[in-house]
Amino acid sequence: MRGRLVAIVDHYRRPRVLGLDLLRIVASLTIILYHGDPMALFGRNEVGLIFHTDGYLAVDIFFVLSGWLLTRQALPTLDRSKYAPASGVARGGYVLSDAANGKPDVILIGTGSEVALCIAAQDLLQSQDIAARVVSIPSWELFDEQDESYRESVLPAAVKARVSVEAASTLGWERYAGNGGAMIGMHGFGASAPAKDLMKHFGFTAENVAAAAKAQVAKWKAA
Repeated sequence: MRGRLVAIVDHYRRPRVLGLDLLRIVASLTIILYHGDPMALFGRNEVGLIFHTDGYLAVDIFFVLSGWLLTRQALPTLDRSKYAPASGVARGGYVLSDAANGKPDVILIGTGSEVALCIAAQDLLQSQDIAARVVSIPSWELFDEQDESYRESVLPAAVKARVSVEAASTLGWERYAGNGGAMIGMHGFGASAPAKDLMKHFGFTAENVAAAAKAQVAKWKAA
């Protein structure tokens, strides 16, 4: 028997800030965050590509209670000839873009619409000779179901310098960022301004993510 599909449109930040934590504590509910707008169901964004090229995920996920968080933001489409294939979404989390030598100084972890910020921050860090790995974790639940060796290959314990980025509460992100990692998230809601100004105000910029990453690298080198 198929599970119930819950679709949540992430148009404004307020519903996401309030609702995502509540959804994540629902037993047996698998949450998947979209990297793009609802039209991407036809293949324009990260998870949407799964429907287009790897339909098995769409089929499999419907057999569990699942929630899909969508967005209507104008987001870039990931160039899969440059970044890892979208099939990685089926495992809940994967290395989207690795450090050039495969040995990152810091790991940037994003979900949904914040993945693009991590990619941009990776480019900024590279120009400063800091090797960053970008990990996309669209679904905590699916990632946590993977075996330990796979999770270690994505988030190696040896790399303690980490930054998680999500425009929602940071509650729960310590499991991936680590106890000493940096977590960029929301600590309130209700501000009113153009979206671009709000994102800058709350620290959701490539420059701020890169600065947090640099601080993490310095912190763990001194430890």
